[in-house]
Amino acid sequence: MQHNGSYPTLAQLQASWGVLTSKTDVDGTINAASGAYGPYLQQPPKNAIENSSTVAATAAAGVGWVYDASTGGIKFNLAAAKATALGVASVDASTY
Repeated sequence: MQHNGSYPTLAQLQASWGVLTSKTDVDGTINAASGAYGPYLQQPPKNAIENSSTVAATAAAGVGWVYDASTGGIKFNLAAAKATALGVASVDASTY
Protein backbone atom coordinates (compact mmCIF):
# COMPACT_ATOMS: atom_id res chain seq x y z
CA MET A 1 0.00 0.00 0.00
CA GLN A 2 1.26 3.49 -0.80
CA HIS A 3 2.63 5.76 1.92
CA ASN A 4 3.22 2.79 4.21
CA GLY A 5 -0.55 2.43 4.66
CA SER A 6 -0.85 5.82 6.38
CA TYR A 7 -3.54 8.40 5.70
CA PRO A 8 -2.54 12.06 5.22
CA THR A 9 -2.54 14.19 8.35
CA LEU A 10 -4.99 17.03 8.79
CA ALA A 11 -2.07 19.47 8.58
CA GLN A 12 -1.01 18.02 5.21
CA LEU A 13 -4.49 18.55 3.80
CA GLN A 14 -4.80 22.02 5.32
CA ALA A 15 -1.68 23.03 3.40
CA SER A 16 -3.66 23.59 0.18
CA TRP A 17 -4.20 19.86 -0.26
CA GLY A 18 -0.50 19.70 -1.25
CA VAL A 19 -0.05 16.09 -0.26
CA LEU A 20 -2.74 15.09 -2.78
CA THR A 21 -1.96 17.63 -5.52
CA SER A 22 1.81 17.01 -5.64
CA LYS A 23 4.20 14.11 -6.06
CA THR A 24 5.16 12.57 -2.72
CA ASP A 25 7.73 10.20 -1.26
CA VAL A 26 6.74 6.99 0.50
CA ASP A 27 6.59 8.84 3.85
CA GLY A 28 4.16 11.44 2.44
CA THR A 29 6.72 14.24 2.07
CA ILE A 30 6.08 16.42 -0.98
CA ASN A 31 8.85 15.89 -3.50
CA ALA A 32 7.98 17.48 -6.85
CA ALA A 33 11.25 16.40 -8.46
CA SER A 34 11.28 12.67 -7.80
CA GLY A 35 8.28 11.69 -5.70
CA ALA A 36 7.12 8.14 -6.39
CA TYR A 37 3.41 8.72 -5.72
CA GLY A 38 0.75 11.10 -6.98
CA PRO A 39 -0.40 13.60 -7.69
CA TYR A 40 -3.84 12.23 -6.95
CA LEU A 41 -5.76 15.44 -7.67
CA GLN A 42 -5.09 18.19 -10.21
CA GLN A 43 -6.33 20.89 -7.84
CA PRO A 44 -7.96 21.13 -4.41
CA PRO A 45 -11.67 20.27 -4.54
CA LYS A 46 -13.98 23.20 -3.86
CA ASN A 47 -17.17 22.92 -1.86
CA ALA A 48 -19.40 25.15 -4.00
CA ILE A 49 -22.03 25.72 -1.32
CA GLU A 50 -19.54 26.88 1.31
CA ASN A 51 -17.33 28.41 -1.43
CA SER A 52 -14.30 26.85 0.22
CA SER A 53 -11.52 24.32 -0.27
CA THR A 54 -10.50 24.43 3.39
CA VAL A 55 -10.22 21.27 5.46
CA ALA A 56 -10.89 20.97 9.20
CA ALA A 57 -11.43 18.28 11.80
CA THR A 58 -14.91 19.60 12.63
CA ALA A 59 -17.69 21.25 10.67
CA ALA A 60 -18.04 25.03 10.85
CA ALA A 61 -19.31 27.86 8.67
CA GLY A 62 -16.92 28.47 5.79
CA VAL A 63 -15.18 25.08 6.06
CA GLY A 64 -15.34 23.17 2.81
CA TRP A 65 -14.45 19.67 3.96
CA VAL A 66 -14.32 17.74 7.23
CA TYR A 67 -11.51 15.18 7.54
CA ASP A 68 -11.23 12.19 9.87
CA ALA A 69 -7.52 11.31 9.96
CA SER A 70 -8.21 7.99 11.72
CA THR A 71 -10.27 6.65 8.80
CA GLY A 72 -9.12 8.84 5.92
CA GLY A 73 -12.76 9.87 5.39
CA ILE A 74 -13.46 13.26 3.85
CA LYS A 75 -16.97 14.70 4.14
CA PHE A 76 -18.59 17.60 2.34
CA ASN A 77 -19.50 20.29 4.88
CA LEU A 78 -22.85 22.03 4.87
CA ALA A 79 -23.05 24.49 7.75
CA ALA A 80 -26.35 24.56 9.64
CA ALA A 81 -27.20 28.13 8.56
CA LYS A 82 -26.72 27.25 4.89
CA ALA A 83 -28.75 24.06 5.29
CA THR A 84 -31.59 26.08 6.79
CA ALA A 85 -31.37 28.69 4.02
CA LEU A 86 -31.53 25.93 1.41
CA GLY A 87 -34.40 24.17 3.15
CA VAL A 88 -32.37 21.03 3.74
CA ALA A 89 -33.55 18.97 6.69
CA SER A 90 -30.25 17.20 7.35
CA VAL A 91 -26.67 18.39 7.34
CA ASP A 92 -25.18 14.89 7.32
CA ALA A 93 -22.99 14.22 4.31
CA SER A 94 -21.69 11.15 2.58
CA THR A 95 -18.04 10.19 2.91
CA TYR A 96 -16.11 10.41 -0.32
